[in-house]
Amino acid sequence: MKLYLKKGLANQKVKKIPLEKTSCIFCRSGKTHLIAKGFDYEYWVSEQEFCFVACDNCGHIFQNPRPKLAVADRLYPSNYYTLSGRHTKSSSLLIAWAKNLIISRRLSFFHDKLKKGCRILEVGCGDCNLLLNLKKKYPRCEFSGIDLTFSQKAKHDCKTKNISLFKGSVEEMILPKNTYDIIIMNQLIEHLWQPLKVLKKLRQALKKNGFLSIETPNISGYDRKFFKDKWGGYYYPRHLNLFSFESLARLLKNAGFKIVMQKKLVAPIIWTFSFHSYLGSSKEKQQNLLVRFFTDSNPLCLFFFSFLDFMAISFGLTSSNQKTIAQSIK
Repeated sequence: MKLYLKKGLANQKVKKIPLEKTSCIFCRSGKTHLIAKGFDYEYWVSEQEFCFVACDNCGHIFQNPRPKLAVADRLYPSNYYTLSGRHTKSSSLLIAWAKNLIISRRLSFFHDKLKKGCRILEVGCGDCNLLLNLKKKYPRCEFSGIDLTFSQKAKHDCKTKNISLFKGSVEEMILPKNTYDIIIMNQLIEHLWQPLKVLKKLRQALKKNGFLSIETPNISGYDRKFFKDKWGGYYYPRHLNLFSFESLARLLKNAGFKIVMQKKLVAPIIWTFSFHSYLGSSKEKQQNLLVRFFTDSNPLCLFFFSFLDFMAISFGLTSSNQKTIAQSIK
């Protein structure tokens, strides 16, 4: 049985994650071909090798077999980056400042609505850093968040700011209808077992002409071909479905949304995951100093890869991160 190498977990045995066969979320075809395979290079929650396949019929890329929804919490250990506050002020003032600046700019589309006051739900809010910063900037708005689990600090901070938190899977949660003006889902749709079902649920939870803001990896990213199986966007075993601009737009339209805007985003964290996977492809290599340099907690890496993607985008290349804003059709 293999062992964790993360600090504090060196003697903990790793259990296998129960898997299930699945099919394409678009055409339900079970005919596929292998695209990539690899291990959990970030957290080593399992000793297994995981596979991504492409649908022979429509080309959609997804993990198959995939972890069962019943064990979703095992995929996100206590040191998972959104739970440990790795990108908050408590870990790095520089990263936290840059992250808040970037996210604020990416939400500038909603500035007028936020300024007037509205109801916002973040699905997959993690450390709640975005909600807390938005509440500080737009105190007239009402904020809520959903995630599988929350740290004690996140729960305390949100309670003091009157931000409502709901613990559980959005796929199994009942949401109030016609309630929210804006729903934010950053780096979350790729983690969902039933993305179409969730999108339909979110559309019902939005008010008439409400907006859904999504950020997710882009399978068309130019760097994917460099790293092949080690591309950080695969993020075995947590990413279950991966999208291009076209396939994400198709899914949203199937769920009853119209596309308002799609754009390329820099993807520094995916770059660090890619290098981390490539250089630390076995547990024995994870303690290598070079491997430990290429992490999403290193500001130098994040700023360099952000600049690299910014230049690539300016020359017309597609990065490994994307943003889509869609509006509900009712």
